[in-house]
Amino acid sequence: MMRVLWLSTLRWPLRRPWQALLAIVGVAMGVAVVIAIDIANESARRAFLLSTATVTGRATDQLTGGPNGIPEEVFRRIRVDVGLRESAPVVEGYATSVTTPTHTLQILGIDPLSEAPFRPELTPSGGLGSGLSQLLTQPDAVLMSRATATALGATLGQPFVVTIAGARQPMVLVGLLETGDAATQRALDDLLITDIGVAQHWLGKFGQLDRIDLIIPTDAHGVAVRTQLATVLPPGVRLTTPSQRAQSTTEMTASFEINLNALSLLALVVGMFLIYNTMTFAVVQRRPLLGTLRCLGVSQGEIARLMLVEGSVIAVLGTALGIGLGIGLAQLLLGLVARTINDIYFVVTVNTITLTFWPLLKGVVLGVLASLVALAIPTWEAARTPPRTVLRRSSYEEQTRRLVPILGWLGLVLMLFGGVVMWQIPFILASYVGLLALTLGAAMVTPIATVAVMALIRPLAVRLFGLIAGMAVRDVVTSLSRTAVAVAALMIAVAVTIAVGLMVASFRLTVVDWLTTTIRADVFVSAPAITANRLDTPLPAGVYEKVAALPGIARVRRYRSTMLPTDTTPVLQIALDVTEADHAAFLWAEGDPTQIWPAFNRDAIIISEPLALRRHLHVGDTFTMRTDRGDVAMPIAGVFYDYGTELGVIMQPIERYQHFFDDTHISSLGVYLPADADSEAMVTTIRNQFPTTALLVRSNRTLRESSVAILDRTFAITNVLQLLATIVAFVGIFAALTAMQLERVREFGMLRAIGLDPRQLWQLVLSETGLMGLVAGLVALPVGTAMAWALIFVINRISFGWTLQFAFEPHIYLNALVTAIVAALLAGIVPAWRIARVAPALALREE
Repeated sequence: MMRVLWLSTLRWPLRRPWQALLAIVGVAMGVAVVIAIDIANESARRAFLLSTATVTGRATDQLTGGPNGIPEEVFRRIRVDVGLRESAPVVEGYATSVTTPTHTLQILGIDPLSEAPFRPELTPSGGLGSGLSQLLTQPDAVLMSRATATALGATLGQPFVVTIAGARQPMVLVGLLETGDAATQRALDDLLITDIGVAQHWLGKFGQLDRIDLIIPTDAHGVAVRTQLATVLPPGVRLTTPSQRAQSTTEMTASFEINLNALSLLALVVGMFLIYNTMTFAVVQRRPLLGTLRCLGVSQGEIARLMLVEGSVIAVLGTALGIGLGIGLAQLLLGLVARTINDIYFVVTVNTITLTFWPLLKGVVLGVLASLVALAIPTWEAARTPPRTVLRRSSYEEQTRRLVPILGWLGLVLMLFGGVVMWQIPFILASYVGLLALTLGAAMVTPIATVAVMALIRPLAVRLFGLIAGMAVRDVVTSLSRTAVAVAALMIAVAVTIAVGLMVASFRLTVVDWLTTTIRADVFVSAPAITANRLDTPLPAGVYEKVAALPGIARVRRYRSTMLPTDTTPVLQIALDVTEADHAAFLWAEGDPTQIWPAFNRDAIIISEPLALRRHLHVGDTFTMRTDRGDVAMPIAGVFYDYGTELGVIMQPIERYQHFFDDTHISSLGVYLPADADSEAMVTTIRNQFPTTALLVRSNRTLRESSVAILDRTFAITNVLQLLATIVAFVGIFAALTAMQLERVREFGMLRAIGLDPRQLWQLVLSETGLMGLVAGLVALPVGTAMAWALIFVINRISFGWTLQFAFEPHIYLNALVTAIVAALLAGIVPAWRIARVAPALALREE
């Protein structure tokens, strides 16, 4: 008996391979997006950590300094006064390839005589004598991996040129770095090893060290060494571990990764609707067979097992295909993820994906679980229905219509629950649970919305387009069990398009308004930076004085930007000149401006909104800063809106900064001109004043445009995920329409027999699909707006700490509505073509 049952189960997908294939593709695409994002994020993180571990070597501890680094004298104290011989000074920086400016290279300046205990893998292939020794004797000598040398076109003993802070710098390759481990070898890519003195000269860090690597034992002697270190270290230098430093840096991307993972899960949710659709059609199309089996004595459990096994095969095949697609997609998304990290957080060099067990396991578990959840309702329906009811074709539609009001009320309750959760529980996980509840609730409301819209437009459709239009409206409602899920899947994808579009538009509007308010200077002068996040590159000496002396300049405003280490993630510290004319450049989230500025000029700092939200700080609290004069608790006078970085910003007067930090460098200048002056002409004048100095001189308009361009790049991967979710939904509605139209072959044959020609059948089928797209688009308008509200005012604020304006963009709604209708019409072309080609006699013939 069971053998007959299994054969009957296999017969359905074998006779309808395209429908089963579409379900497999739906699962695969959902799983692929989840895996791809996980692999891309993990690859970037592991590449950074591996690179950090490689350049750190066997160091157990590190000494790090403030914005001005560590004086070289500290290294002498460690060696002589403390007697810690296992110590090595390091200077770090970045360069770019001349031929490919987007190719970032890391410069590592080392002391070859101190390196042996720390980084043996940095020994070149020719041995210590042939490589490291030449770093001491040959000017501008570097070591690099063979892959890096090939990329730069460098050969042993021959000079090549890179760019450092905008200036061309010649180098000579004296040795190749070779290791026996493939992962470590990849970590050496894009790394230039040179003598520490050469690195100081290239990077303008004379007498400064970026860090000192240490090897301190864990025994009693190590405790004594740590105690003695505390007595000789200056106030601005602190002892930390390489792992703490690396973890602090990678934690900066946590919110970014969480948001990408949440968007990727959306594609899987849409895939769930596709699986549900496919299995529901499988049940509906085999209801006579299932009813016959039940009449012959097959139990409910046996029917349920048949459906579960069939659906599980689709889930397994789809998940397996999704793993392969996800790995390929990860390679495509890796560049977007790495570029966003470089623009906003830190420099990471990653060219290949890293496959680990957990992302693949996560994709498999989510794919199988999502499939089983989607299988639950069709399986329950197939097993529980009495045999006599199963044999009646209309019974399923009758049950569906009875469930529509119940689903509608449940959907409203679920949407309300999601809104309450997001509004009342300020945690990122709760927010995503609330957003999922909102999405599923909207899907449950879609069937009753479909009925309502069809009832409203049917009289108008008949009056304007005749009988065919009226039939199309009726068919959408009478086939609600098949159309509703397809409409819901398309609605969710279109709603996501609206939500993401409104979020990006709101962010652009807010940032542009903020840039207009805060960027007041007419011309900006700064040192060329490797990426947008490298704000601490100082201007060459004398630039400020020469610019301030130029004729036609009203005043020059100084800025010093540095990254301030903290016990958790670092924050951006900005020291600047503030006059009364600059007060209007700040928008306040908390604090009274009449009290903020007197306190700021006296002893207080002002902080950005993201920092205040992340650290739960308010006006009147204090923030402890580790300075070159020791730890200083500074009162907070105000909280200002800022959209430059989610890490948080601290601002103080530049004179006070220079008092607490031994740093007289200037990062950038804001040049103010008279009202009638030509800013572009002043840009040319400043550039001509420094013909041999690498400077980045931009007008107010150019700086705003470049800032908006960076913003657009950060949303590139978001737009890709949005497109992928829409593609999954298109596959879903295509599968639904194909199955629905094939199931109605006998009905269409009857219509042909009573006089409808192929052209009218085309009109009927495409009218139905167009109406489904119209309903999906109309329902998506309020749902997408609600999702945008959640993203902008809840999730974004919790994740990044930004308060955004809501941008109402009519063209986003119009484009979404048109997209829904066009997607549905395109999905209906193949079913319409196939139906129109079926001969009436074949369609009417019963097997």
